[in-house]
Amino acid sequence: MLDEVKSTFRIARPLQVLILEDEPADAELAAAALRRPGITLTSDLVDSPGRLRERLGAADYDIILADYNLGDWTAMDALEILHEAGKDIPLIVVTGTLGDEEAVECIKRGAADYVLKDHLHRLPVAVESALRRKADRDEVARQQEQVRRSKEEWEMTFDTVPDTILLLDEDFRIKLANRATSVLLGREPVELLGKHCYEVVHGCAEPHADCPYRRLIASGKEQRSDIVETRLGKTFEATASPFFDSGGTMCGCVHVLRDITERKRTEESLRQLSSQLLHAQDEERRHIARELHDSTAQNLAALNLNLGWIEESTGSLDAQSQAILTESLDLVNRCTQEIRVFSYLLHPPTLDEYGLCSALGWFAEGFERRTGIKVALELPDNLSRLPRNVEMALFRLAQECLTNVHRHSGSSTVSIRMAKESNRLCLEVADQGCGMPPSALGSDAAPLGVGVLGMRERMREQGGTLEIQSDTRGTTVRASLPLMEAAA
Repeated sequence: MLDEVKSTFRIARPLQVLILEDEPADAELAAAALRRPGITLTSDLVDSPGRLRERLGAADYDIILADYNLGDWTAMDALEILHEAGKDIPLIVVTGTLGDEEAVECIKRGAADYVLKDHLHRLPVAVESALRRKADRDEVARQQEQVRRSKEEWEMTFDTVPDTILLLDEDFRIKLANRATSVLLGREPVELLGKHCYEVVHGCAEPHADCPYRRLIASGKEQRSDIVETRLGKTFEATASPFFDSGGTMCGCVHVLRDITERKRTEESLRQLSSQLLHAQDEERRHIARELHDSTAQNLAALNLNLGWIEESTGSLDAQSQAILTESLDLVNRCTQEIRVFSYLLHPPTLDEYGLCSALGWFAEGFERRTGIKVALELPDNLSRLPRNVEMALFRLAQECLTNVHRHSGSSTVSIRMAKESNRLCLEVADQGCGMPPSALGSDAAPLGVGVLGMRERMREQGGTLEIQSDTRGTTVRASLPLMEAAA
């Protein structure tokens, strides 16, 4: 039997053993039974309740061996003292005789096991089993404490996050809400449990039209949207992320509402400012073009007349003077032509007088003549006059596109197509060049009025859209605006 005990006993470290016994000889027998398998131990002998309390307060023990009958006290009393001290130390009853009822009562009271004194060969196995169970309890307690601390830390984090966070079930009912939700809605989190989120957040009888959870249910993927909540006077960036049970089935979502009211107000202010700057830019171009045409061009015309009169009335000039006069006339003519071109590029009077189609035709013809890039122009017949801002926006977009083709694309041809599609007017400019770099397609770093940013802002201001497709085979820019009646 001892050989079997030696083969199964796995206690490797020295044990601290507390023996409750009123017979020192019996205590030594119990200690010897433990030493036989080769275990190292130190032991203390206690024979009274007071001494037990003292030793429990002074030292930590791995195991307690207790005789059932200890004179005027018993192992039952020892178990009570052990519980009062808050000590989780396995206690094994080692006794001469123990009836079934007493044995069952000992186990009920918390004894790890009992061993009869005439079967002390069982003691090492009982100790090993008790210590193993104690180690298992300690591990469970450690894991439970870790879970408790993690839960506590999570709840603290959950309530510290400034964004509104809701855990929703499949029916949009609130399973959990953080403190930010309580502050937003003026209700305690516990009052929100079981309520439909659209009722308490939006005051609606059904999910909000822009609710991302509706799209999440349909797609199974995280969804985002901006929601304007007029009841609360706020705008939220709403995110719905799927929540799965242990079996991998979606059972709800984590719904986050981030207050972006101030950001939206700032963005709207910036958009208004950009629109004002674009209008100011167009008006300044118009003013400069008018000044060039009405003042500088007229002065050059007068100078040209004066030089022509001198050329006709003076026949006594020497050859050198005559050459200088001729060259001056040529310079005046070239300046006049360049100023006329600059004036028209800054603001074509054709746009104001005859409308968008005529202005695009004039500009395309001049662009082809100046750059050598062939322009294929397709315009609708009998297009009515559009509001001034709309015509200006589309003309500037086409102008910007053609300028980019000339400067960057390397294409020898470009097409401009404008057509009515349902209740919208679409303008498309396409080339067969090298394409635009990805950074240019989404960059907001370009100066206002130049590049993609300016084109997008002009379309947004008119309620339109801008789409750009670009690769190594060329670039296509499509603008779409709702058709409106001409300005009076």
